[in-house]
This record gives sequence, structure tokens and C-alpha cells, in this order.
Amino acid sequence: MNRLTLTLANPKLAWRKIFKGSRSLTEIDLFELEKFMRGKGVILEAGASDGVDTLKLASYFPNHIVLALEPVQEQFIETARTTSSFSNVRTFNLALSSQSGMAKIHIGKSGAGLSGMGSSSLLKPKEHLLEFPEIDFSEIRSVETVTLEDFSNSHNVKFIDLLWLDVQGAELSVLLQNSEFVKRIVRAIHLEISRKELYEGAPIYKDVVGVLNDLDFKIVIDRVGRLSGNVLAVNRHI
Repeated sequence: MNRLTLTLANPKLAWRKIFKGSRSLTEIDLFELEKFMRGKGVILEAGASDGVDTLKLASYFPNHIVLALEPVQEQFIETARTTSSFSNVRTFNLALSSQSGMAKIHIGKSGAGLSGMGSSSLLKPKEHLLEFPEIDFSEIRSVETVTLEDFSNSHNVKFIDLLWLDVQGAELSVLLQNSEFVKRIVRAIHLEISRKELYEGAPIYKDVVGVLNDLDFKIVIDRVGRLSGNVLAVNRHI
């Protein structure tokens, strides 16, 4: 896509790519996040995948403890391996969810190794099958799940400076499980949003924005493109 076409299709995102050299049209850089954080406490990453973002967070925020949750065994092992030298990282083979217990997860696969596993979800794939036909979801496993409140209480987490949510359509169920708890303990939320129902029952962009407003979180960065992207929302009260 040439610059003119890109600019006409999505001028705000194109500006970042062409003139600011952003690595991704929908990515929020860590230096942008930092100014909205308190600079202390915990970063809780739900959906750590293969640990790429975990490494970035641990390196950029050395004074924070990064608690990384990943339910898919292969990805959890890779995250634990790649972050083993970081004293500020703790890894957990768990899925952040609306209930604590066990649940079925649809495993994404595309070729060998970890390819496609980042699309694994507690929700059944829907339009994801059309948008990304190369990813197969034929395997279903059981994984351990935990709510944000239960996890925080179990690990004595009193304050979350950044809640990094990449849970493939389950973001709102995590936040709404105990909204008062979220409002009391979480400073900023970085989450992925889609404009299409990629997974059955997954909220789309307008639903997520509405709930964040209801929770009294202000969206301060919005990088959602044609299909999906990321937003940063900040608690208005802490």
C-alpha cells in the first residue's frame, strides 16, 4: 500500500507509520505508557504468549514486578525460559478469566512450534476463522483459570500500575467480574480490541469503550485500526 492510499484509509495511524517511524500502526510504545503510570508496584500481563512483550516490559520497567500469566503450556514454558534471568519477572501457567477453576481453551495453530498459539482463546473462534484462515483451532484443552481478584489476593498484590490484557476476547469478562475491585486497584489498562466478533461472544470496540467509561477509565491512547488494535485507559481516581 502506498503512502497516499494508507493515509486516506486511516490518516491517524498512517501519520505514526510514515512520519514517526512507529514499528506498528496499532502498537502503543512503552514510553507512551510510562507517562500515565505511577512508576511503582506491579505490571500484570494476562496472555503473555511467547514472552516477547514480557521481556520488553521487564526491561523497560526494571523497578516494577512483572507478573506474567499464560495458559498455553508451550507458550508458558517459552516465556519462563526467556525471562529466567530477570529478577523482576514471575510467570504463572494460568488464564485470567471471570471465574477461578478450570475451563476449555481453543488452541490456535499455524504450522510448527508456537506459530498461531497467540490466538488461543477461552472463547470459540468465529470471524477469526475468516480473517485468519491459516490458523486452525481443532485442538481443545483444559486450563486453570483465575479471576483478577483471586490472583491479586493470593499473591498480595495491592496495586497494579499497568494491567496488560491480551486475552483474545475475554477482556471485558475479566474487568466486569468485580468492577469495584478493578477501580480500586488498577491504575492503567492496556488492552487489545477488535471491531469484529473474532470469537463467539467477544465484545467489539464500542462495547469495550462503553464499559471502560462506565468503570471511570479514560481512554488516553486509541490505536484501533480497521480490524483491531490497542488502547490505553487510565483510572480517573488513582
